[in-house]
Amino acid sequence: MDFKPHIEQLQGANNWSRWRRQVELLLQHQEVLEIIKGNKGPPEVPDSKEPDAVKTKYEHDSGIYDKG
Repeated sequence: MDFKPHIEQLQGANNWSRWRRQVELLLQHQEVLEIIKGNKGPPEVPDSKEPDAVKTKYEHDSGIYDKG
């Protein structure tokens, strides 16, 4: 099932709070909110000696960071 968000168009001060909350929820759902806010940087590249689980997590986190 595809996720199809509906965010109402920003109309200035009239709906700023609601629009902002909708956008933040969408970004949080996409796992990029903290990246966009500047609170999270790119993941550190794991050492070649790290276990596969660490490398897999890095690949996952890199994909999320690239979306942001």
